[in-house]
Amino acid sequence: MTKGMSDRSDDMENDKGEDIDKDNMEIELQKAVFGDDAGFHERVKEHGLAQHNRSREAGTPRGVEDWAEVDVGDLDDADLFILDSGPSRNSLPPTSSRKDREPSPEAAWHDSDDDHVTVSLQSNPRLRKLRVYEDEDLIRGTEYAKRLRRQYELLNPTPDWAKQALAEAKTRAEGLNGGDLEAFYRPSHESTSGDESVDSDELRASPLSTLFQQAAAFVRSDHGVSNDGTKIVFAGRRRYFHTWDLSSGKIDKVSRIHGHQKQHNSMERFKISPCGRWLGLVGSQRKGGGLINVLNAHTNQWIAEVRVEGKGGVADFAWWANGEGMTVLGKAGEAVEWDGGQKSIVGRWMDEGAVGTTVVAMGGRGSGGENTGGDRWVAVGSSSGVVNIYDRNSWGGEIPASPQPTRVFDQLTTPISHLVFSQDGQLMIIASRWKRDALRLVHLPSCTVYKNWPTSSTPLGRITSVAFAPASDMFAIANEQGKIRLWEVRG
Repeated sequence: MTKGMSDRSDDMENDKGEDIDKDNMEIELQKAVFGDDAGFHERVKEHGLAQHNRSREAGTPRGVEDWAEVDVGDLDDADLFILDSGPSRNSLPPTSSRKDREPSPEAAWHDSDDDHVTVSLQSNPRLRKLRVYEDEDLIRGTEYAKRLRRQYELLNPTPDWAKQALAEAKTRAEGLNGGDLEAFYRPSHESTSGDESVDSDELRASPLSTLFQQAAAFVRSDHGVSNDGTKIVFAGRRRYFHTWDLSSGKIDKVSRIHGHQKQHNSMERFKISPCGRWLGLVGSQRKGGGLINVLNAHTNQWIAEVRVEGKGGVADFAWWANGEGMTVLGKAGEAVEWDGGQKSIVGRWMDEGAVGTTVVAMGGRGSGGENTGGDRWVAVGSSSGVVNIYDRNSWGGEIPASPQPTRVFDQLTTPISHLVFSQDGQLMIIASRWKRDALRLVHLPSCTVYKNWPTSSTPLGRITSVAFAPASDMFAIANEQGKIRLWEVRG
């Protein structure tokens, strides 16, 4: 038994010290799986040559540094060197500034994801013309979009008519900052053809004017121009108004009237005196009647207060022609004559048959005395559509408490919203915005309504504004559709 154990120990020692010989099959298998030194270098050379052949087939040159590990003995000279001739004729200049690289934030086509996108210019032959230099490859999406746009502009230049339109738009935009406002507001079409006594033609206003007229149909607002044409005052349903100095382009905001700010929840109703010195601002307070605060039109400082008795507050007011006073109309029908020189009320009178008075207007040259302000006619409109017109020349020097109207116009049945006299005092327009085509033209001093105009086919719409030309030979009518039509008066 001892001998057997000794034999097994000798076998184990022989197994540990014996070097097992490998056959050819095992050696080939090991080389295929793990490789050897000679095969490694050969494979690197074959891989480099394959990459070179694919690059030549794609037409993309490679730099010399890419061939550091490649045997270049068999390569052509054209593959070993690159001629840097700078940007080609079709390439675009590089965009160096950050502002030029990034699109404007106002651009509707700008996508923030473009900053995270990369585009290869070498992979697609059609994109190689966008390269700035020959070896350029990867660029960001924003730069790619910029170069595509420039390439399109290079192939398709801006036409002359577009350049002219851009130049005109720039000129009109400069007019808002105190430039040529006359060119900005000049209509693009004027015509005075026709056979009727009052002819019509649609006026195409500038884009900004059209936008304002469309907004005016929904937003209650008011504006006025000083008598010298150097200042515009505009306001909306807010506790402030703005003044725009056209000579300097400066815009000032007036948000409070010291000592009287609680009387104005809104400053949308105001009128500038014909003399240009004063501005009348209707207060929203109705306790004890209505009131109007008179301000200095140049300094916006408070000057005086005009108050009317009765319920409902102030319906409307109109400055005298000489600008030295005003006529204030209460909603109860009471009219107050206020003298700016005396800063006091010089007369009161009642409108005959007043039922919810809405608007008052004055016009014509009169000779009724200092208390009438140089106006001959005063017209009062009501919520029932009736308009009373008074001849102030017949009043003499005293203002009667209950004057008799010269004529009563009852052609309209909806509340009167507009009463406008021509500059020469020979025409008056009566209109209501609460019904389509609700307008009448009145001849003065006969106080007769024209029967041949407007007709049933006259395109007036719902009227929002009416104005006469300074020469009284034309008048304009605006409606809720944002259109302004200009009409010529032929005598």
